[in-house]
Amino acid sequence: RASKEVAIAFADSVDQLDQKRALQLRPYVRFEQGVYNRAATFVQRAFGSEPFIAVHWRRTGFLLVRRTQPGVLQSAEDLVQHVQRLMRRERVNRVYLATDCDDAAELAYVEEKLQPVRYDVPVGESLKERAMFANIEIAICGSASYFLGTKTST
Repeated sequence: RASKEVAIAFADSVDQLDQKRALQLRPYVRFEQGVYNRAATFVQRAFGSEPFIAVHWRRTGFLLVRRTQPGVLQSAEDLVQHVQRLMRRERVNRVYLATDCDDAAELAYVEEKLQPVRYDVPVGESLKERAMFANIEIAICGSASYFLGTKTST
């Protein structure tokens, strides 16, 4: 008997969909199983069964693109306050940080105050390697008990 399920595969594609179309497709899109396996292994090693907050803190190019949108960008200080408030409210002690921050001082401040866990494996320069790293981070964030990010965080 034929299945009624349809699969769509995106291979070696860097095209960006508009937000409306992406939201329509989201329930049907899955990463390759290796992404989920790596994320699950990382979460188990880093957090075990403890609840954790995942934070997607966008910096670099995002600062340029979104600087005119109010309420989207957070300074390191604002981010720390926001995360600490959620930690207290939900009684969660562990934080995962996904960020592209390249400002050493900002990152040092956040790391000192939150002591986050990071997925810091070496990333190659190829588009595929960078995409794999990003997808694993997305899966890790999806495994969290709580998530903080922007409205366009995937």
